[in-house]
Amino acid sequence: MRVGLFFGSFNPIHNGHIRIARSVLERAICDEVWLVVSPQNPFKAGVDMLSERERFSLVEQALLTEPQIKACDVELDMPKPSYTIDTLNELERMYPNVEFAIIMGGDNMAKFDKWKAYKELAARFQLIAYPRPGAEIPDFMPQNTILIEAPLMEISSTEIRARVIEGRSISDMVPLSVEEQIKNLYK
Repeated sequence: MRVGLFFGSFNPIHNGHIRIARSVLERAICDEVWLVVSPQNPFKAGVDMLSERERFSLVEQALLTEPQIKACDVELDMPKPSYTIDTLNELERMYPNVEFAIIMGGDNMAKFDKWKAYKELAARFQLIAYPRPGAEIPDFMPQNTILIEAPLMEISSTEIRARVIEGRSISDMVPLSVEEQIKNLYK
């Protein structure tokens, strides 16, 4: 089985995250996509977030009708900040018969050379990159990178949080199954 790992803070999860996961599945690049909830992204230190368990619960609930997309909490019990190489080593230990790939946006691909052990990651794992609004996909990418045409979603978790605080609608941005919970948690 081949699993695409889509890392993120998911603060909160939104329809764009799910659409990207579906795009990977529709292209039969992976059998499943796991949304790996990161407690602390080393590039986002100091960002105000819900607790990791609350974010994981939202992701889990948002995916109840998505059988090939699963919530993954492996990083919640690992040292912080989270480093992708450490997470992948742990997942390979836990699931020795699964082949893992890394799903990332063009913004992360552009700074991939700043990641811990990025050369090892590129050598050991398939990279799946998708475009992000306002982020250029770099001309040079590791050799084992697949570039997919995922829908460009003008949705951001930052905007969702701002809309909740302002009392504006988020119904077109988040799964219906978690809309009310997101409104209550981010007020």
